[in-house]
Amino acid sequence: MKKTANRHYKDGHICHQLRDYLISKHATEAKFKGNPKIHKEGNPFRTIVNGIGTATKNMESVAEKKLNEFVESSPSYIQDTANFLQKLEEISKPLPKEAILFCFDVVKLYPSIPKEGGIAACREALTPSDAVIEMIKTVLDNNKTMQKLRLLLYAQVG
Repeated sequence: MKKTANRHYKDGHICHQLRDYLISKHATEAKFKGNPKIHKEGNPFRTIVNGIGTATKNMESVAEKKLNEFVESSPSYIQDTANFLQKLEEISKPLPKEAILFCFDVVKLYPSIPKEGGIAACREALTPSDAVIEMIKTVLDNNKTMQKLRLLLYAQVG
């Protein structure tokens, strides 16, 4: 985190306040636990990783803010159930006969996205600065421990 933040400060991409924010002074380890899904057979665990206070948290927050600016302005973005219902109301009625309404549930979305493919998609869709892309890469590279812990928990408890 220090190396990335200091390099971007030196290159003039970020100010010293942002550099100081990105470098966590008293980083802690992530807290990892699982909650059983009692409504599912075998009670598999839903993994929960609390990254508050970790070395990557502040850099992750900055990168996430930049990503959210794009995502939330996308026409396919749905904020919540109320927003979804509002969008349904805006559709002209009656629906065309060829229209297909469907619902789906995404399972394990983020662990299934290849890192390099995700970064390439961010670069193409967002046209962010190289500094933001490097922050995303730095966070992903340094969150491998959390990814391994999730995989380990899935392997142990199904």
